[in-house]
Amino acid sequence: MFALGPNAREEAGRVLLDYYAYAGEHAERIAASALVTVDAIRESTAAFDSAGCDEVVLFPAVPDPNQVDLLADAIRR
Repeated sequence: MFALGPNAREEAGRVLLDYYAYAGEHAERIAASALVTVDAIRESTAAFDSAGCDEVVLFPAVPDPNQVDLLADAIRR
């Protein structure tokens, strides 16, 4: 899960904590693990690449179609 933009951590936290509320305290770990910076996305995808993975699926944690464009910009840099 990822979210990008000025309030990415807060928005991802709000959505993920709500969605995974049934998981109790585990929901907090899920929300905290969201990739919310360009550097975090690059580091994560680079780690998968180093491990030989040729496909990674990142799901936007925030229901905003602009997240796809922000992700594309982050990967291209």
